[in-house]
This record gives sequence, structure tokens and C-alpha cells, in this order.
Amino acid sequence: MVDLLTPLPDVPDHKLHWAFKLLVVEDKYAPARDMLRKVWAEFPNPDDHFIREFQTAGFDARVWELVLAAVGQFGPYKVTRPHEAPDFLFERDGFGVWIEATTSNPSGRSPHEVAEPVDKLEAQFHEMNNIVPIRLGSSLYSKLKKSYWQQAHVAGRPFVIAIEDFADDAPIRTSDTPLFKYLYGMDQKVVSLPGEPVEIENVKIAAHKHYNKEIPSGFFDLPGAQNVSAAIFSNDGTIPKFNRMGFDFEIHGGVRMVRVGLSTNFDPAATVPAAFGYLVGDFDEEWGHGMYVYHNPNAKCPIPVGFFEDFSGRHWFEDDQYENLFRDFSPYSSGTVTYPTKGYNGELSVLNQRLRKEADERARELAATIKETQFLAWR
Repeated sequence: MVDLLTPLPDVPDHKLHWAFKLLVVEDKYAPARDMLRKVWAEFPNPDDHFIREFQTAGFDARVWELVLAAVGQFGPYKVTRPHEAPDFLFERDGFGVWIEATTSNPSGRSPHEVAEPVDKLEAQFHEMNNIVPIRLGSSLYSKLKKSYWQQAHVAGRPFVIAIEDFADDAPIRTSDTPLFKYLYGMDQKVVSLPGEPVEIENVKIAAHKHYNKEIPSGFFDLPGAQNVSAAIFSNDGTIPKFNRMGFDFEIHGGVRMVRVGLSTNFDPAATVPAAFGYLVGDFDEEWGHGMYVYHNPNAKCPIPVGFFEDFSGRHWFEDDQYENLFRDFSPYSSGTVTYPTKGYNGELSVLNQRLRKEADERARELAATIKETQFLAWR
């Protein structure tokens, strides 16, 4: 198999994706390179354009496909690609699910547009409630129009769209909340008093609007969407995920990483997420961590809730009641800070201890800055 990370000889340097060029030369990405090659070695039946697109304009989309392949390879699934489309067939215990990958990318909106509204908090609300759902909805609708379920090998079997949002390069990226709202046409409002066990009221959403763009909320209610059994989302389908998953203290002495973020808070009275921070290598991260699945209550071919049990979060409806289930570690968003150790003259064990303290401090700072009103709006 051709090496995924060796630039193709007929691709000029200016055509190579900037992230790919950094990936193949910088020491801090050695763990990612090792893991990418491991996943690529088992990647099922790649198409003829995969490597070229991974190295050029299709870098983000192909990284997302590699993440999905890894979720299957290292999870409880048999992963194959017996047809050109959809992208993958996940099977376990005799049950198969077709998965088609897609991404949401920068919109190319004019920089002269004035954001609405101008208040910072209101602008955040507007982005999570309107801008992001519209962006994600566009990618999902494009896949819906392709009608994969009409293909003979897909007909009568569950079909899933897996989406990753690459439109924002911010270190801590958009959580799954906007997608949740759009898929179900539903928001959630805390109606309990502070300190009491949290009680949630579901609120119907009619539409998402930004400037002159408006789309109806509730993807699963669209005509034809009953053929989509579920949607999968992660904001963690990126190179830092490969870097963390491939890292080994003994092998990768040239890099250290600290991860800080927000995850599910299991305190029954909590209305804000829990902050976490750790030195990469101390925590046994899994490929399913950061993956979320949303089951379609109208699906023609429903998927058992337990099929994706290795995912961080599962959402579904039972007897018209919304239900969810989260794993012990269910991150909403995170940032990974990378520290190349080239030129460091001390003992790495001492550096490890210092970075562990830094991770703890960053987590405490993050916890202290969370505003309840912001979190309630996002969840």
C-alpha cells in the first residue's frame, strides 16, 4: 500500500494542504504519523483519489474518514467498504449499519458582513442557535438528497450520516449542541431551582435564521429523512486526536501534550459541565470518546441503542420521550496544547510532573470561567 504521508511526486508543493505539510515534517506530530499509518494499513478498500485528496484540498474530509475507520477498527465492529458508497459498513453481532461521512466547512461569508446581534453573549447564542445549525444542516441536506437508501446494497438496512464541523479553527471547537437542536427541532430549558436536581423542559424550535437564510428545524422530520436511521457527530475528528491516540511516553520523547476541556457533569444538580485536564499518556483515551449518536425517532430501519455503546453519548426517543445515555467520560469540547521537547535539557520525568500541575491549573481556571447562562443556552 502506498504510504499515506509521503507526498505524491506529481503534486506541486503549493498544492499540498498546509496542515498536511506541518504533519509530515514537525516532530510534535510523530505520534499522529505513527497512528495514521497504523489506521491506514487496515483502511478498507480506499478509493483511488484518497491519498491525493488527503494531501491536498480534501485533507479535513479524509481525516474524518480515517477517524471513523479507527472508531471501527479499534471498537467492537467489523469495518468494510464493499461498495464505493456509502463510505463504511459497520457490523457487530450480525447487525450492519451503513455510514456515510460528510463535513461542514467554512462558508466563505464576506468579511464585511456585520455579525448579528452585536452583544457578545447574544452573538454566542445566535451562533449556537442559528449559524451553526444552518451550516450543519446544509451538509446533512446535501447527503439526504443523494438518496443512498435507494441503492440495492443499502435498501432495507440502517443508513447513518456522520458529520464533523471543520468550519471553525478555534482551539476549543463547537460542541454537539447546535446539531442536537437542528436534528430534533428541540431545545432544552432548565426549569428547576439552583441546587435542586436538574429538571429539563423540552422546547420546540420552528426554524433557524441568519440574515436572509432560514431553514426549518427538525432534520429528522424532513421528507425522506425517515430513511436516515441516525446521525453521528464529533468535534474531535482531527489530527490532535491521532496525536493523542498514538502517543507513548517511551517512544515519543520529542513531544508532550496537555489536554483541557469540558465534559458531562454527573452531579444531578449541576447545570454546568465538568472541566478536565490531563497530561496525555496518563489517561486511557478511546476512539469512541467524543463520538455522539442521535437516533431518528422516525427511522424506517432503526438501530438498537446498544449498537454504538462505545460512543460517549447516545440520544434517542422511547415512547415519545427523549432519552440519553453518557459514558463516564463524555467530552463536549477540548483543546490539546503540544510541547515539543527538543532542546529541553532536564529529565522528562520532571517535565511530566510540571505539565501535570499545569493541566490541573488550566482545568481549574476553565471551571472558574464557565458562566451558567452560557452553558444553559448551549445545552
